[in-house]
Amino acid sequence: MSISNKPVTEIKLAEFQDLIENKVTEKKTIDYKLAFSGNSRDDKKEFLADISSFANSSGGWIIYGIREEQGVPVELVGMEDFDYDGFKLRLENLIRDCVKPRISGVQFSEKIEVAPNRYLAAIHIPKSWAAPHVVDFDGHWKFYARNSAGKYPLDVDEVRRAFALSETTGEKIRNFRLDRLAKIGAGETPVPMPEGPKIVLHIVPLISFEPGVNFDVISLKSEICNLPTLDSSNFNYFINFDGLCTYYDTRSSQAISYSQIFRSGIIESVGTDNFFENDGMNCIDIDRIEKMIINNLSRYLRAFKCLDIELPAIFMLSLLGIKGYVIIFGHDIKNLINQNNLLLSEIMLSDIQTEPAIFLKPLFDQIWNAGGWSRSMNYDENGNRKTIF
Repeated sequence: MSISNKPVTEIKLAEFQDLIENKVTEKKTIDYKLAFSGNSRDDKKEFLADISSFANSSGGWIIYGIREEQGVPVELVGMEDFDYDGFKLRLENLIRDCVKPRISGVQFSEKIEVAPNRYLAAIHIPKSWAAPHVVDFDGHWKFYARNSAGKYPLDVDEVRRAFALSETTGEKIRNFRLDRLAKIGAGETPVPMPEGPKIVLHIVPLISFEPGVNFDVISLKSEICNLPTLDSSNFNYFINFDGLCTYYDTRSSQAISYSQIFRSGIIESVGTDNFFENDGMNCIDIDRIEKMIINNLSRYLRAFKCLDIELPAIFMLSLLGIKGYVIIFGHDIKNLINQNNLLLSEIMLSDIQTEPAIFLKPLFDQIWNAGGWSRSMNYDENGNRKTIF
């Protein structure tokens, strides 16, 4: 199994052994190191250059404790007398203090014993949403990137292009969202849907806007459970020009919900069955919405895993056509929602093991805020999720 196919904290000795057996060479997304002392200025500068180069490019792995020859791993040597906690703390402090802007989502594996008192460790650095990052350490101030030959410093023109690309990627994501919401609002959906309010979820991997990206999303039809619709785990599917679409209906001419995965890896999921009328008031079924998204997020991430789509990704949640709706808690109502469309904040998904209830709370809070509440009342004052039946 590829080392990139498992959560960082679940990597075991077998994944490192596979690197040796399969002669997985150093490349743009992987770098082998025999050890790390971290005592000298050059050691620290080298580490920071490695970390920033991965974040500024496609992301990747630094693996400590492997001996390589001309980029080919040949032996699991391990690091002797390895103080893992101290190792991790030193490197986390270096990344925090000496790479700007700060890189988020860097993860460390557990230490892996290869022989008595000898250990391996791996660091995963995601492709960054906030690139380009600069190394600012002891008078050394440079931008780095990576290609198949390893890391290299960016020249002035490359730095300009990196900043322009970063701005362009953010703009492309925002424009994609607005374009899709306009189409959904106009009824231009993969399946016919009823008029009225809708909840729309987008998960956009950063890699989706790189030139030539085209994932085999059709293969998910054999793993169909990995692409649920928002409203139901019982659904049909069909292949379309954009990729693969799952949908749920009630034997009518219109679908209650659908999920579309585009060939670029972007997931769009739309639901309509989350709104109701109570005593003449239009209400948002917020309890159902929260449970639905929490339960499905890990399944969307499994779809990414099946397709080898790496995080980070931008998670976006929108509610359309909800002006005049209310959020009821118990028997209380604060006020009518006065915006027709709520485009909640973009947040970054950088870990496939993200705890959905924690990750999603800020977005749920925003929905409740629109209805006059200070926060989601499905969490306690300490931010812990309550049991909702």
